[in-house]
Amino acid sequence: MVERFGFSKKIEEVAIGGPGGKPFLGQQMSSQKYYSMAIADVVDGEVRDLVETAYSRAKQIITAHIDNLHKLAQLLIEKETVDGKEFMSLFIDGKA
Repeated sequence: MVERFGFSKKIEEVAIGGPGGKPFLGQQMSSQKYYSMAIADVVDGEVRDLVETAYSRAKQIITAHIDNLHKLAQLLIEKETVDGKEFMSLFIDGKA
């Protein structure tokens, strides 16, 4: 996101990645970078910030709903599957 589409406050709306290639891991690992090490450090920092923010938000959501998640886990142990209506009633009403 940061490198290819410029989704970053520090880099702004500038795509700094090179031309797209084949969607294989080997291609991505061997692709040439079209920017300096200083910019690479900024990209790494921005990616790190995105990951840390997402992790923090996920942890916050899980912590806030831990009781319902435990109820959901127990329900899944009992029934193996839960439909959307049951899932929503558990998180909205607190009961399945």
